[in-house]
Amino acid sequence: MALVLSQFENILFLDADNFAMKNLNHVFDTDIYKETGLVIWPDLWRRFTAPAYYKIAEIPVNLKQRVRYSYDDVLPPSQYTQDLQADFTTEDTKVPFHDLNGTIADPASESGQMMINKRKHFHTLLLALYYNIYGPRWYYNMFSQGTAGEGDKETFISAAHALGIPYYQVRTPLGFDGFHHDVKAYQGLGLMQHDFDQDYKWHQELLKKVHDNIDEYSKFNPKYDVDITYKKDLLQKNGPTKSDMVDVMFLHASFYKFDPRTLYDQDCFKTSKGEHVRGYRNQRRYGGFDFELFNFQALQDKLCNKDPAHRYRNFKYLNEKIDSEEKWNNVCNYIDDHVKYLESTPVSSLS
Repeated sequence: MALVLSQFENILFLDADNFAMKNLNHVFDTDIYKETGLVIWPDLWRRFTAPAYYKIAEIPVNLKQRVRYSYDDVLPPSQYTQDLQADFTTEDTKVPFHDLNGTIADPASESGQMMINKRKHFHTLLLALYYNIYGPRWYYNMFSQGTAGEGDKETFISAAHALGIPYYQVRTPLGFDGFHHDVKAYQGLGLMQHDFDQDYKWHQELLKKVHDNIDEYSKFNPKYDVDITYKKDLLQKNGPTKSDMVDVMFLHASFYKFDPRTLYDQDCFKTSKGEHVRGYRNQRRYGGFDFELFNFQALQDKLCNKDPAHRYRNFKYLNEKIDSEEKWNNVCNYIDDHVKYLESTPVSSLS
C-alpha cells in the first residue's frame, strides 16, 4: 500500500534489515532500469509457481517451446534439447515447466530489495496489491506452494508478467556471508545481492558472444550440464571471474538481525565456549568496509554511550525487553566486548 500511495515516481524498496553496500546515486539512470522500470533480485530456489496460475491469469504458455535451461537463458535450447518439437508436458521429457515460453524464469524472487518506476508499473502495483490482499488465502501458496519464504515476494514479478510489462531479473546468484560455528555448523548471516547494472552488461556480452558463434553453440550437447557447460565453461570464463566480480550492491542481514537484546540473549557472534567470533567475513566484497564493526559501533554509540546526554534508549520494544539498568549493563557489556574483539581482529587476519 505504501508503494501505491507514495508520490515518488522512482522507488528503491529495502527491507529494514537490508543495507546498501555501494553508492546508489546512479541506479535510476541506468539503461536497463529506464527500459524496464522494474528490477527483481533472485532467491536461492527454483520457481514453484503453480501452472494453474497461468490459466487463472490467462497467460499463454507454449507447451512445445523450450526457451531456457533453469537459469541458463543464453545458450540456445538446441544445445540441451534434442527434439525441439516435443510436447514438453509429457513425463518422459523431464523439462521443468518454467523452462517453457510464456512462464516466469527461474529462480524465485527475493523481495528484500526492489526497484520500481510507478509511471511504468502503476498497474503492476495495483495488481500486486490485489495479490497481497488475497495472498494469505490464495496467491502466496499458488506462487510458492509452501516453499521457503512464501509471502509477498512473488507478487510483483507475477503482476508485471501477467500484464506484459517489461521487468529485469538479476542473473547473478545471491551469495552468503557468515561463519562456521564450532557446534551449530555454518551460520549464514546475510544475503549478498549484486549490482543489477553490471549484471545486465555482462549478460549482454554473453548473449553477443553466443550470437557471434551461433553455429558452434547451437549443436546438441548430450553431456550438457547447466552448472558445468553454462556456469563454469561459459559464464566463469567469459563473464565475471574471481578478479572481476559483479559488485555486491545490497547485504540483507536477515539472520542475525542487529537487535541488541536478541544478540545478547542468544550469544550471537560467539562460539559454544563463549569466545567472540567475527560473523561477516567478506569485507573484500564490500570494498574494505567492515560491515559488522560499523553496526556494532552504531549500537555502542547510540545505546551504550557513557555520556547519558548522547545516549538514546527510548524504543518501546527494547524497553519492554530490557526493563532494568542491570539488563542494560549486560547488553552493553556484550556490545563493548564485541566491538573490542572486532577492532583487534580485522578480516585480513582471518584469511
